[in-house]
Amino acid sequence: MYPFDSSALARFAVPPLMFIGQLLVGRVVRSLRLIWQASERSKRKASYASDSESERAATIEPSKEFDEAKLQHWCLEKWDEETYDSEIDIAGLAISFLLVQACRFSITGVMPNNLGIEEPVELHPRTATYQLVGVGLGCALLCIANVVLETLWITPAYADEATKPKPGSFMSTMKRIVLTARMAFAMAFAWCLFAASKWEIQRVLPQFEPNGVVSRVLLAMGISVVVFFVILMLDKMADAKCTGDMVDSSIVALIGALSTLVGFAFEQSFDGAVEALADMCFKKEMLVAELVLTVLVCLIVYPAWRLYILRTLITLEENYVIKNSSTESKGLVAHMMANQ
Repeated sequence: MYPFDSSALARFAVPPLMFIGQLLVGRVVRSLRLIWQASERSKRKASYASDSESERAATIEPSKEFDEAKLQHWCLEKWDEETYDSEIDIAGLAISFLLVQACRFSITGVMPNNLGIEEPVELHPRTATYQLVGVGLGCALLCIANVVLETLWITPAYADEATKPKPGSFMSTMKRIVLTARMAFAMAFAWCLFAASKWEIQRVLPQFEPNGVVSRVLLAMGISVVVFFVILMLDKMADAKCTGDMVDSSIVALIGALSTLVGFAFEQSFDGAVEALADMCFKKEMLVAELVLTVLVCLIVYPAWRLYILRTLITLEENYVIKNSSTESKGLVAHMMANQ
């Protein structure tokens, strides 16, 4: 839309504006979240202060009261942590998509739609593929640069629990900026490789419609196989003793970007399949059909995710915390696991 379609510079101004907007929204929402947390803690303290020792002794055991307070504190911190991470992911996804959209238009002269699909379909020269892959590798280097910045500057500031920066401070803002930039460049790397692969599969398999279901499935399967072996190699490198913590963190960031690439490929496959099914069976009400199919998928996937995948993930995280945390944290987490 105008004025961002007026020049290449204006198009590349969109990602920084999105970055600033996401930063401000994330900061405001987290401030409200922390205010609510502080209010809940003060209410709990006031409730304890109003009860007499005899009443509390008659109704609540001291150890149970202590455990409940610590569990509530753990839940509030977990809520803030998970929401904060989600805000970083959302910002990185939006910024990276807009950045790659501008890059693709600058390279080919064709602006993809809001799903990243080019209409009408054009066969781009192989030099365009090389240029987009080069942009992706540049984004990978910028992602690694942010990992280094996080390791050398952000992580040491948060190492000491007593002196770590408070939410809303300058260092806290810089942490959000660095983490968002790291996620955005990692996802931009994935978007570039995905678009370049889509251009090449059109050249290799011209008999299939580039945006058709067959092409999307073949692309997803091909990317998955290649990424599997690349991640296996990177994982071996990360496990080697010759690599330090900073190199390992960079490798983990690249592995995350490559796994995101696989996710993008399968997402477009499923999206194309849903569109095709809706078009075949419900031509008059395609949007309603897609909505119903989406709800059905959620009803099938969500219970399995909640009962098995999420439970396993939390257990692994808790075991990691017990292995690497202080004695007091070990006791709290062990109590949480016993309650589960």
